[in-house]
Amino acid sequence: MNMHPARRSLAPGGILAALLAVAAECAAQGAKGPWHHTIEIARTSRDGKPQAPIVGHLWVPEGVKVVKGLFYPGTVVIDHKLAADGAIRQALTDLKMGIVYFNPGLGGNYIRSSGAQLEKALAELAAKSGHPEVEFAPLLTTGHSAAGIGCRNVAYWKPHRVIGVLMLKSGNFHHGIEDLSRSLAGVPLMMISGEFEEYGPEGGDLGIGLRSEYSTHPTDKKKLNQTQWVMARMQMLDRRKKNPDNLMSLVVHRGKGHTSWDDEVRNLAVAFIRSAAAARIPIAQPDGKTEVRCNPLKASDCWLYDADLKAPAHKPATFADYGGDKLLAFCVPDKALAEAITAYHAKGWEVPDPTAGQPVEQRFYPPAILRDMVDAPPPKALQWRGTQEAWSADAQTWLDGERVVRWDESCQAVLGPGAVALKLAADLNCRGLQVGQGCTLDLQSHRLRVRWHATMGEESVLRVSIAPDERPNRNGRLWIEGNASLGGTLIVESAGESSGGKFPIVTCGGIVQGKFSKVVVPDGWQAISDGQSVGVEVPKSGRGAKAPTTRK
Repeated sequence: MNMHPARRSLAPGGILAALLAVAAECAAQGAKGPWHHTIEIARTSRDGKPQAPIVGHLWVPEGVKVVKGLFYPGTVVIDHKLAADGAIRQALTDLKMGIVYFNPGLGGNYIRSSGAQLEKALAELAAKSGHPEVEFAPLLTTGHSAAGIGCRNVAYWKPHRVIGVLMLKSGNFHHGIEDLSRSLAGVPLMMISGEFEEYGPEGGDLGIGLRSEYSTHPTDKKKLNQTQWVMARMQMLDRRKKNPDNLMSLVVHRGKGHTSWDDEVRNLAVAFIRSAAAARIPIAQPDGKTEVRCNPLKASDCWLYDADLKAPAHKPATFADYGGDKLLAFCVPDKALAEAITAYHAKGWEVPDPTAGQPVEQRFYPPAILRDMVDAPPPKALQWRGTQEAWSADAQTWLDGERVVRWDESCQAVLGPGAVALKLAADLNCRGLQVGQGCTLDLQSHRLRVRWHATMGEESVLRVSIAPDERPNRNGRLWIEGNASLGGTLIVESAGESSGGKFPIVTCGGIVQGKFSKVVVPDGWQAISDGQSVGVEVPKSGRGAKAPTTRK
């Protein structure tokens, strides 16, 4: 199974396979009813084989004439429990909210595809149920494990339509973001994490890499490992530091792991649903004709509680009255939720916070591997001042204004416009990339990772090489985490014998605008594209012929 990197990092090795098997079994069973209305959504064939339709369900509380919102869970283990939980359904009844559920799920890319599919499904469920307001109702999303990526991406897609986001035993905030220029600010988000998670986040297996230092076990670093919640705290506070209106909060499930669930954390989930709904759902009745826009919410409207969860120094309070650093605190819509979370954490811990005593910068803000550019200002731009030269980490051929500087990977690389040709001397990172009109960027057989947005101007040239077999799976590659604006010419060259295969050349994690006006490949090779990436398929016959083939 091909999986998103965020999903791979949630569980190492065979544990991932076991988790996926459990998730698949739960998805096959579906969430328990009763469901009042059901539809089928056709799916396209995969590899020439037909796929069973997605089944969409709608539950509307008895006696509710107008639905004010929809609870929208994912399809992983805990999600099924919440969709059928009596306390959850009672809270939704009180709030005049329904439940919408899809088996299997619609996917996590809401900006690119799943959002339109969701809107179409809600319209059909609205017509079938006789509740026209369902088509335009605001959503409160939830997702367990890898499904946390999808439930969060609904809010990136349409933050004005999302009541709140409930992430369960998930994390990896920097993965699966479709558009780094969007924000979750203004949308209440609560994450419930196990104190001792068996999985993720990114950084290696239990006991090694980023994870080992967060175990408090004297010898076995796979035990009492608190990496997931500690790093989730880092990422959430990093977002709040960049934009205080990120209304994010964390609950640590005392003594428990990745799939554990009990009434105590269920009750906190119910408290979050009530809190977010009270703050975000408009009082006015929906007209059933237009999309409901949630009430705006800022941190100054909310309550804060200390992010030092195991040893808080400050009591929960309103934003104005909070006694600690407002950017080192979690943010929830109201007093009831802040005090409920604090009371739960105050029941005590068997092991301490592994970061206790560390400097603030080390405890509460993430290492580079876990950072992203959401809510961050544009990175500084460095202008290339050379002509026919090589770009390396040591190249002191960049202009910061009028000052000549070395390359700095925290900056944007700006080439041209003009007659500029630049070769990549080794694998490099940059925060942004602008290749101006008339410029040539030659990656050779190296990889350039752009951690923000990239622009290839008209009449620019991107040149790459497919390396020989002694360097398997190595080829020139432009890897863009943010949005991409493509133009100009892509030239792909053969650098030696090849046993064939598919080679990605340009990969974009964000929104792609435009395309290369020309793609030039060796004779017999085929350019391939799926809208998010451009690559080549190389035949097994070996070295590419000298004569190029142009694809427009």
